[in-house]
Amino acid sequence: MQVEYQLIWVGLSDILCVKGLRDYVKVHLHSVPRPLLSLLRVEAMEAQLPARRLLRFPRSFIVALDNIEAVRRHTVPVGPVAIVVSDQYKETFLQFLSRRASP
Repeated sequence: MQVEYQLIWVGLSDILCVKGLRDYVKVHLHSVPRPLLSLLRVEAMEAQLPARRLLRFPRSFIVALDNIEAVRRHTVPVGPVAIVVSDQYKETFLQFLSRRASP
């Protein structure tokens, strides 16, 4: 991923979540205290990541399945980010969670 004029390799297991910001994405990682900012749309980032392990919801977030430790009402805390699950994405999110429960 290109960040501030340099190419940085990011391991899939290091990704907590990705937040889309128009033409940029903020990538929150386990290993780095501050998120990485890259000139990349969330759609392009989603296309590069395996759908089995990550889910895009709502429109501006991509969340790693392995990093969901709790669900609080309509909120999913992932690292420093609290993602709100709207009614529109609730069914998709519940299906995603059921995949986590299955072996």
